[in-house]
Amino acid sequence: MHVSLVLSEYDELLIVGDGINCGCAPSKHTCKTGSRQSWTAVAAQHAITDTCRRRVDLTCSLVGSTDGTRLAFAAIGDFGGVPQPPYFTYTQRKIARVLGKYAFMKDIKFIIGLGDNFYYEGVKSVDDHRFTSTFEHVYTAAPLQRATWYMIAGNHDHASNVSAQIAYTKRSKRWHFPHFYYTKVLKLPGSYKTIQLVMIDTTILCCKHQKKSNTLPEEEKQLKWIRNTLRDSTADYLIVAGHHPVVSAGIHGNTPYLLSNLKPLMEEYDVTAYISGHDHNLQHIKEDDSNLHYFISGNGNFYNSYIFHKRALSSSLKFFHGDCGAFTLFEATREFLKVSLIDDAGNELYNIKLKPRTAIQSMDDEENAILDEFFTSQST
Repeated sequence: MHVSLVLSEYDELLIVGDGINCGCAPSKHTCKTGSRQSWTAVAAQHAITDTCRRRVDLTCSLVGSTDGTRLAFAAIGDFGGVPQPPYFTYTQRKIARVLGKYAFMKDIKFIIGLGDNFYYEGVKSVDDHRFTSTFEHVYTAAPLQRATWYMIAGNHDHASNVSAQIAYTKRSKRWHFPHFYYTKVLKLPGSYKTIQLVMIDTTILCCKHQKKSNTLPEEEKQLKWIRNTLRDSTADYLIVAGHHPVVSAGIHGNTPYLLSNLKPLMEEYDVTAYISGHDHNLQHIKEDDSNLHYFISGNGNFYNSYIFHKRALSSSLKFFHGDCGAFTLFEATREFLKVSLIDDAGNELYNIKLKPRTAIQSMDDEENAILDEFFTSQST
């Protein structure tokens, strides 16, 4: 199998037949899957011009690297730019480029937006220019335009009109924000395994003073919906996504309402992971007596390494990094859910593999045993 790739400085993928041609190359270059060659070497070999060389920063990157049985997606929090020109930050733009490269290499199908989508006071209407200047014109890589962006609101979004962000779902092919809270079940390719996203609005739940609208759903109604959704889930991987962290070593620390009301539900119904933002760093937290993993990925635009509440977490804090921008990569297979923390230079800082939910795995084992018994009886 021969594959090829040209990735421009704007992360646009240019693929020509079974070779690459950036537009000014006199001939095509082909490389085998898994190989890597520097752009300088390829340019020298094929006499590609300096003008073209400046346009391209990566060639012959691994294409089709997934095995066809995994589902890859990413999460990024607090990525909402700034309200002054150019309406995005250097860190946000840098992460967008790296995320675009990973989206191609890993075949990322969707991105979870963890809130604070527009700093510092959200958007005013569905026609607000920030949708274009802070989102559409930043995440420009072709794979990021094809991917679905599942969005929730953060406290900064609630400073203005969250309903406008929900309405933007009808304007954009990739922006998916149907309600303040919602759920989505996705099937892993090549299997009957599923992953379920439970997208919640933590500002409604726990931060009444930060809500500007009197027409938002009541917290009790949402909490009941969360309970019922988690109870009824049969997914192999069950992920809850909210803006505020349940537990955190960062500057904001733990969120008391979520500790008292959400954490018991997630533990009772065997949630695989809770992912959030709000603190502008990367964290992985897991208590020794619980199967629930907490991931914080809140440095999509700003970052800090304030670790004010480490002592309160004792041995639960497994990883903390706040020295750069970052996002979180998920790769779900039949056997495990791999979670990787990726910095804005494309480096994997940390990874861990999570097992499918215990109850669901037991059901699968029982079904497999029944099938084995059936086929054995048919062959005798």
